[in-house]
Amino acid sequence: MTTGCIAGVTELTPDVMATGQSPKPIKTTDKAIGKPIKTEVTGYLAVGNKLNKNMKPSIGLSEESLHKSVKLLSVLLSDEVLIYTKTRNYHWNVAGDSFMELHKLFQAQYAELEETIDAVAERIGKMGGKSIGTMNEFLEHARLKEHPGKYGTQKDMLLDLLNDHQTLTVELRKDIEISDKNNDAGTTDFLTGLLEQHETTAWILRRYLN
Repeated sequence: MTTGCIAGVTELTPDVMATGQSPKPIKTTDKAIGKPIKTEVTGYLAVGNKLNKNMKPSIGLSEESLHKSVKLLSVLLSDEVLIYTKTRNYHWNVAGDSFMELHKLFQAQYAELEETIDAVAERIGKMGGKSIGTMNEFLEHARLKEHPGKYGTQKDMLLDLLNDHQTLTVELRKDIEISDKNNDAGTTDFLTGLLEQHETTAWILRRYLN
């Protein structure tokens, strides 16, 4: 249930929050003009159809800095989705003498990338942004490239993934520099962790190719 309704504002009670249920939008009445106002639930408070300004991140970064971080992270999210999809493709289609070993290797790598994708999307949310979520958007923003319809040898697959992970380490270094100039220490630290992750994966792939 909801309580404490005032004109255009819906407040959620503790019992509703405890059950985890999402209350339905309700209509309240503007006492000044006697007209119904449509409200949307957006967290603890919903004011008209607009997000309560208190829900915006107040974390010591300007709106411009937040926007820059979201834009940077959206490009990275696209790259991570692309390399995840490519790694899963190779997991499905690898064949040859070392099939099982590489099948398991690619599985472990795409599982790690799946967690990375979630982490990047959540970081975008922390910055007050909305994560893109369609293949068209990912392909539009990604710096990495796909190769549709091509099924190479085991070596081709390893080389392709190696090149992508090494490309991402180069791009992440640029992203870290941009984030540092943007005074977003949290995102800078986050990107540094991902840089190290891609460096490790690239090192493992190089070992298979030696």
